[in-house]
Amino acid sequence: MSSQPSRPSAHATTDTAALGIGVALGLTTALIWSAYMILVRHGVTSGFAPIDMAAARYWPAGLIMLPVLLRVGIRDLGGIGWGRGLVLTIFAGPPFALFMSFGLNLTPISHGGVIAPSSLTLITTLLAVIFIGERLSRLRLIGLVLILSGVVMVAGLSFLATFNTDVLLGDLLIVGAPACWAVFTLLLRVWQIDPLRGTAVTVVLGSLGLIPFHIAFSDYGALMQMGWGEIGIQLLGQGVMNGFLATLMFVVTVSKIGPARAAVFPSLVPGFTILMGAPILGEIPTLYQFAGLASVTVGLVLGVGLMDEWLGWRRRKRAALAPTDDPEAAASRPF
Repeated sequence: MSSQPSRPSAHATTDTAALGIGVALGLTTALIWSAYMILVRHGVTSGFAPIDMAAARYWPAGLIMLPVLLRVGIRDLGGIGWGRGLVLTIFAGPPFALFMSFGLNLTPISHGGVIAPSSLTLITTLLAVIFIGERLSRLRLIGLVLILSGVVMVAGLSFLATFNTDVLLGDLLIVGAPACWAVFTLLLRVWQIDPLRGTAVTVVLGSLGLIPFHIAFSDYGALMQMGWGEIGIQLLGQGVMNGFLATLMFVVTVSKIGPARAAVFPSLVPGFTILMGAPILGEIPTLYQFAGLASVTVGLVLGVGLMDEWLGWRRRKRAALAPTDDPEAAASRPF
């Protein structure tokens, strides 16, 4: 009597589907993050003021996220509280966008695309070690060294070759943006705040806080000369796609495949940014900038613990297949 071929279990099919959805959403999120920096660089070099770039990022996202905030309760900001909500907004609100816009106005996309995600990993890890007591493996330490080496190759060697202080200032300003975001993510962990709820608070409060500054400092005549097409592209790309959709997709990615696997996608941002930005903006990286990109990419993979996760999975797999003295356990193994 022949045995029927075994069918994959419903649980295995569900896991595979979740993995596929998570990977697809993670890749799309990384592409949107990369496009955001290219869009900001294009905007500020085309005549948009940094305050306009900040408004383009936060006003559409604020309108979209306002119903979320109203649903969870605006009186206490969904349990976060106004004090903590304002602190979160200081770090993840308009200052983040202003640092990025001012920086990308002065430095090429080959710098911004590498320095921003690298600085985020370096600063986030440093803050976690200092304030949470997180311990780093040897591989993660090697990764952080590679990240720092890559940033030096991209920014430091460029400055030594040209002595362009404007570009150096732009690089430093770009470091300010991920520094703000690193503090924001640390506060979310320490205060145990849901990331989506925290994002809703920051974009809504940030949108409201931008209004008086935009009225005071934006040149509306010059803004109107840019045309509604350019303005619409910035609003859609920065506010809807990056400010709202990318955040939502990354939260879903983490829920589908876990934070360790999801951490690989920010590692793709430097490569995506340079590969897309070079032909679009006409800013071709130098050879040492490509070397810096390679160093940073490997460093990010190690620095976020992906290699540790993979090695841990290999150890668990070997342990599960190891010989055992238990005859029942041995009989239950598939081979």
